Amino acid sequence: MFLTIVSLSVVCSFIIGCVVLIDKIYKKNYSRQWIYITWAVIAIRLIIPVNLGIIEAPVSVNTNMTFAGFNASVEMVSNESFKVSKDANLEQGNNIITESNNTEESSIPSAEFIQKADSNKIDSRAQYSFSIRDSFTFIWVTGFIVFLLYHLTAYVYLKVKLRRWCISCKDEKIVHEFQTLCIEMGITHKINLLICNQVKSPILIGIIKPCIILPTQEFTLEQYRFILKHELIHYKHHDLLYKFILLLANAVHWFNPFVHYMVYLANNVIELYCDERLIAGNNLSYRENYSKTILQIMTGTGKKDYILLSTGFSSRKKQLKNRFYQIMNSKPSKKGVVFVVSMICLILVAGNVMAWFLPVKNVNADRKGMLNSAENITTLSNLPQDSESVPEPLEKVNNILVVGIDGNNTEDYLRADSILMVSINPDTKKVFLTSFLRDIYVEIPQQGKHKLSMAFELGGTNLIKNTLEENFGITIDHTMTIQMKVFEDIINSIGGVRITLTEKEADFLNTTNYITEKKNRNVIAGEQILNGNQALGYVRVSKVPTLQGEQNDLGRTLRLKEVVLSVIEDCSKKDIKILTQVATDFISIVSADLRIDKIIECFNLVMEEDVTIQNLTIPVKDSYTQNIEKGRIILDIDLKVNRKELEQINQ
Repeated sequence: MFLTIVSLSVVCSFIIGCVVLIDKIYKKNYSRQWIYITWAVIAIRLIIPVNLGIIEAPVSVNTNMTFAGFNASVEMVSNESFKVSKDANLEQGNNIITESNNTEESSIPSAEFIQKADSNKIDSRAQYSFSIRDSFTFIWVTGFIVFLLYHLTAYVYLKVKLRRWCISCKDEKIVHEFQTLCIEMGITHKINLLICNQVKSPILIGIIKPCIILPTQEFTLEQYRFILKHELIHYKHHDLLYKFILLLANAVHWFNPFVHYMVYLANNVIELYCDERLIAGNNLSYRENYSKTILQIMTGTGKKDYILLSTGFSSRKKQLKNRFYQIMNSKPSKKGVVFVVSMICLILVAGNVMAWFLPVKNVNADRKGMLNSAENITTLSNLPQDSESVPEPLEKVNNILVVGIDGNNTEDYLRADSILMVSINPDTKKVFLTSFLRDIYVEIPQQGKHKLSMAFELGGTNLIKNTLEENFGITIDHTMTIQMKVFEDIINSIGGVRITLTEKEADFLNTTNYITEKKNRNVIAGEQILNGNQALGYVRVSKVPTLQGEQNDLGRTLRLKEVVLSVIEDCSKKDIKILTQVATDFISIVSADLRIDKIIECFNLVMEEDVTIQNLTIPVKDSYTQNIEKGRIILDIDLKVNRKELEQINQ
């Protein structure tokens, strides 16, 4: 968030400079309307700190170069370890398995070595990025809160003060003039007209309940008409809301002097544009009388304007000079539509271009690097991919951690959507599907207590693996990270999945965006074949109870298991060669530390007829309590009970 705000601030500073330069050149020829709109657009953009995604980067930018000094040795070893050769007799050191035959061969680093290197790389980056980034973020948040509180407190103080001393205007002539102007200007909303001895110039205040407050100073009826029309124009232009947006932009970018300058200019333009609209179509005598009214009001007032969330006549000398010059030299001018459109396009494009050269959230950048490293292992062309080859049989229980992530490698933010451990016991012919609920509150190594899903945000799949091993006393042999889009494609490649929906589930899926493609929002209650997009929407549902009455994270987990079991059942009826080809096709886009032949070996064992598949959910029933931590649901679990439950996997 902080890096995004800084990048946005830099881009908008450049645009502010461009607008100021253009205005100085063409000021006499164009209406104040174009710059009035332009400042509003820039202010709105400043308070929306997101990449609008209008255009994509033409090249991939390496955002991890900042950490080169910290990770040089790790990168050197890690990169060298992934070099693969098709020539025989290749040696890569003690940490790499060397295979030498007369046929095509490869050298693959051990999973333990890769995970250790990635873990060291993540830890070194995390320690540096968290200390610096979080410090600046804290300073920014503090400044934002202080700035906003200062101005809001001043506004509340002014309102309380005025409420105490204000009285309704009883002068029938002034009230009649005010009502006439409202009718002429098409204003139907009730606006209170008050008089107060605490103000030196007329002001408009109150976004929700607006009121015009007049000073006790005496004016002619014509002058009252000028004053009232001036404030009513502010009301019609929604200038109080405009000023509130400026205040937010200034608060978010309190550290940027260019934004402060923009807010100052925008507040001046508000008055200039109001003057322009008021004198439009009137003669020189009218403009002279209006100028004299402003000058009379200025007598005895201070230099400072009123609170940011109010309008008033008060101005500095330079601003008064500009106002009088514009009023007396007013002439038909161009609206500047081309300038407005050009500035909007520049804001959209420049914001995206700046985003190309800034690092994404550091932990996600590290995670993406880890995913890419794992992909390098499984996508090597010299791995055995012949479906006819017979893999070596499994000799012990294999625990494979499968983490489903929401998003893809091109996105700034990724999260663990599902955490599943597949345990294959070749001796007992048992396969355990163990789901770990994301809301489990556990100790994450070197990070303190967090929800289990937070481990992925802090260190990727490898940190989830370490967290599970340390908390539950299990050994995880391999890891796989699968993107949900890949999950969708896999379902489609096998012809869909057979699922039974309740009436509530079907109605929910058809009326929400859980099924992302609208054409697929046509599911029905009962048993049916869901395609990949429909199945992905189904496993994400948490608000609607399952057939067993479970919802929230447990409900999502049960739905995921239902889909996995249905896939296994359907696959068991298909030809093994076809399934092997499907697995081979998709392994290139699944991040894993297993060789393709190892995956096919596990796949074949699961497909055997005499294999028993058992479900397990951690935490087990009655072994946890549901609590609220910082507004989020967490599950405090009994680790001893759940460790005991997991022991059956090795029996």
